[in-house]
Amino acid sequence: MKPYLTLVVFVCMLSACEKSSIENLENPNLPTSENVIYEDVACSSCDFVVQENAWQVDGNVEQLRADGTMGKIQPGDTIGITGSRAGIQFINITGTEEKPIVITNCDGSARIGTTINESKGLHFIKSKHFIISGAGSTSQKYGIKLIGYFGIEITDYSTDFEIFAVEVLGAGYVGIAARTSPPSYPDCVNADNTRDIFTQKNTIIHHNYIHDTGGEGFYIGGSHWHKLWDEKCPGVYEPELHGVRVHHNILENIGMDGIQVGSASKDVKIYNNTIDNFGTRSIGGHMTGFQINPGTTGELYNNVVNKGNGFGIFVLGSGNNLIYNNLIIKPSYDGIYTQDRSPAANAGFYIINNTIVEPGEKGIGWNSYETSNNEIINNIIYNPVREFIGSDGHNDNYFYDNNLELRNNEGIEFGENYQLLSGSTEAIDRGKDVSNKYDIMFDIIGNKRPSGSGYDIGAYEYND
Repeated sequence: MKPYLTLVVFVCMLSACEKSSIENLENPNLPTSENVIYEDVACSSCDFVVQENAWQVDGNVEQLRADGTMGKIQPGDTIGITGSRAGIQFINITGTEEKPIVITNCDGSARIGTTINESKGLHFIKSKHFIISGAGSTSQKYGIKLIGYFGIEITDYSTDFEIFAVEVLGAGYVGIAARTSPPSYPDCVNADNTRDIFTQKNTIIHHNYIHDTGGEGFYIGGSHWHKLWDEKCPGVYEPELHGVRVHHNILENIGMDGIQVGSASKDVKIYNNTIDNFGTRSIGGHMTGFQINPGTTGELYNNVVNKGNGFGIFVLGSGNNLIYNNLIIKPSYDGIYTQDRSPAANAGFYIINNTIVEPGEKGIGWNSYETSNNEIINNIIYNPVREFIGSDGHNDNYFYDNNLELRNNEGIEFGENYQLLSGSTEAIDRGKDVSNKYDIMFDIIGNKRPSGSGYDIGAYEYND
């Protein structure tokens, strides 16, 4: 008998846009989700339970089943983990689209890993169609708790997976990493181009709590899509990601970039995440709340970046990057910044309806030569240390319109979490209608746009 884990991939649409949990930005509340179903899973109901002293589970090798017999892991099986134990490596875990393999906590919560400098909590190699669920206990919002140099690493041609309801208690490097890299030099000489032979599909990471990492919170996809993996290995490039959903995650006290997504070239949505205090180690080039790396397209919306050392959002994507309804509070550098990295033809960056509060440098900045049709519309930029919107001395290839630039509160009245109050006369109904071009029909907390006689400026739509 298997636990009944209800798994719903939620895409935020006008008719059902779940509201962000940002009630207390100094200490964000952990989210309560309608699309994670918790159930008390008994280890005896699982098909397999990872043995206390086991360091590896190989899907190609017979394992001891929960009923005492031996057998190989099959599509649709459930693998239980319980108690406190060292890290586990999973290899050749192969489910199907219809019958994924579920790895979950059973008989209460599971704590995996020992110290932040030692190995990985969970490591997946050559695996596909699997789910990591910490929803196996009704008394624990995060039933799988991880510690290690990596909390979770998914690599080596692994694809089609979902991770939810896990907590990374601390990581020497990355909280959750999910990417396949080409072979290192000299093995990459005359090797097949990894991009030609493998695509990482359906990367779904949601409703997790990641904190106190030495490196990135999330490292999803490679960072070097636009160039050779190694100059000594011509023709070898990092693989692409198709189908990425990163949503409703909480990240706190992150040493480097909060959420980094790269090489994600098709069907990408990153939304309803909260990042609180990023870039704590002050390492140059690794100081952003969100870093959208080369090769990445898609939507970044309804997120909160609350304080950090560096840029709130740094975009190096391939163009056709739509960035909207985000709230960015007091980053030490620019609120949003864009640069070119081999963008697609006639593609640009579209920065719409964001609220940026007291950035340490510019509100919105860019260093872009090759993108085109870039637009900055309907953003509130409040009291930046430097200019509101501007380039670093390079081509002024951005169109900007209907942005509200404020040095004081005149014409604006902020409520809790910088929502618009009735005194925000310069923002309410003063926005440009972007519905036909960008189909932005809701605000950061799910309110319908427009409400009233016109669109509002900023991440929030005012409601009486």
